[in-house]
Amino acid sequence: VEAAALLANEEESPLIPLMEDMISSLESFIETDFPFEIEARREEVSNARSLVDNEDASIQQKFNRLLDVIRAEVEYASTLDAYEEEVIDFNGSELEVNIVRVGRVALAFQSMDRTITGYWDKNARQWVEGDAGDYRTAIDRAYRVASSELAAEMLNLPIHAPELVQ
Repeated sequence: VEAAALLANEEESPLIPLMEDMISSLESFIETDFPFEIEARREEVSNARSLVDNEDASIQQKFNRLLDVIRAEVEYASTLDAYEEEVIDFNGSELEVNIVRVGRVALAFQSMDRTITGYWDKNARQWVEGDAGDYRTAIDRAYRVASSELAAEMLNLPIHAPELVQ
C-alpha cells in the first residue's frame, strides 16, 4: 500500500529527490572513474536526468531508466574490454593506443608500435608508463583476449593498488 502511495502522488513522492541524488552520484562517479566510454556514459546519465525531469513520465519509468543506467555501470566491473586505436593524452602529447579494461581493476594501454605500455593512475588522474618487459607482454596478451584474438584464459597482470587518501 505504501509503495502504491509513493507512485501515485508524483509531486510529493520522496522518490524524486532520491532519484536526483542518485543521478548526481552517478555523474560524480563517472567523472572520477576510469576514463573509458566516457561520452557514452555521460550521455546515458544525461538521458536519465532528462527523463526524471520530464513531468509527463511516470515515476516507474523514471526509476526503471535510472536502474538501467546503474545496472550498466555495475556490469563494467565484471567485464574485460578492448578499445582499438584510441587517442590519449600521454605526457602532454597525443598518443594513438590500444586500451584494455579489466573490470574496474585496471585500465591499461599500449602504443600502436608496442614501444610504450602504461596504465591509468586513478590517484594522479593521468596515464603513466608501466615497466617494460613483463608489463608489455601482459597488457598485449590481455588486449588480445579482450578483443577475441586469443581464447579466454587466466591473465597475470600487474595491478597497481590504489593508495590510501587522507
